Amino acid sequence: MKKLLNYEMNEKNNKDRIKINSGIQILRMLLSFSIVQIHCYDIKQTKNRLLKKINEAKGFYVPTFYVISYFFSFRIFKIRNINKIKLRLERFFIPYITWPSFFFIINNLMYHFNLKKKIELKCLLIQLITGKKVYNVLWFHTNLILTFLLNSILILFLKNNYLFVIQLIGIFGYIYNYIHFYFNLFNEYCIEVKSLIQDSGKVLFYSSIGISLGFLIDIKNLRKERKKTIFFSLFILYLIRDFLSIYTLFYYLRCILFGIGATSLFILFALLPFDIIENKKINSIILTITNYTCGIYFLHSKVDEILNSTIAIMINRTLIGCILNYIICYIICFFGVNIFGKSKIKYLFV
Repeated sequence: MKKLLNYEMNEKNNKDRIKINSGIQILRMLLSFSIVQIHCYDIKQTKNRLLKKINEAKGFYVPTFYVISYFFSFRIFKIRNINKIKLRLERFFIPYITWPSFFFIINNLMYHFNLKKKIELKCLLIQLITGKKVYNVLWFHTNLILTFLLNSILILFLKNNYLFVIQLIGIFGYIYNYIHFYFNLFNEYCIEVKSLIQDSGKVLFYSSIGISLGFLIDIKNLRKERKKTIFFSLFILYLIRDFLSIYTLFYYLRCILFGIGATSLFILFALLPFDIIENKKINSIILTITNYTCGIYFLHSKVDEILNSTIAIMINRTLIGCILNYIICYIICFFGVNIFGKSKIKYLFV
């Protein structure tokens, strides 16, 4: 067992991998705002071509988040660090359990004042199993937790063939995503359970891409061919946009196309020249601005509800309303982290 826990990467290489990449941080922030815009903006109201393009690209957002998450999770799996695995699971489980439980309590308190409909305890239990029912945005976290647990178990029992097995699981996830027999098998279950089962195939596929990139790609080496790689990534994204417009022809390739697009986006932003600038103040500002993407994702739908029930309804479902939503979520997360920075409660906001 001691051999399983030994680091398999030297200390210098590990430090290179762990170093924060400002380009990826910016990508996470843009993805986070794009998700707020999709959920809180009525795209039919606008004639703005840029916003319509952002909306058309929504299929890339979830795959890119999974690729980013599992690219940076690879070092935990590769060095078999049990303490870091436990810490990562805490970061997943604390918001996953706390936020729906908190909103469940608040909602039922408001029910006594005839301000909300009552939510049954059964609904909370379904939420904690599937990530949907009380607070639907957490479906993403359900799949994140399940795939992380799967990888954690595999890494403890597989030493030399781990990457190969993960890639096989990714292929299985891709095929499974297009075989809909599971709806008949789970016909008696609620729609939330069916949805979880349906999403699991795509998640296995995208997470395998992120882990494979983490094992196979060294950003430091890619920087030696920065211009060519950036150009190639942009070219790939341009081609994928045209392929995705032919929906029926490329239906069974869409999962692969989104995976390739997510990889191209990741590499494109990872190679932005912030490493050349090497300005600590600039990188610190970027980190401060982009540090609360998870917290913003957790909160944005509830902030949207509040804005929609106040005088802010006049600007809600507009671009200004989306920006206001993002800023409010950011402020809540900023104060949450600064107030609870020394406790694990901070994982609710960061």
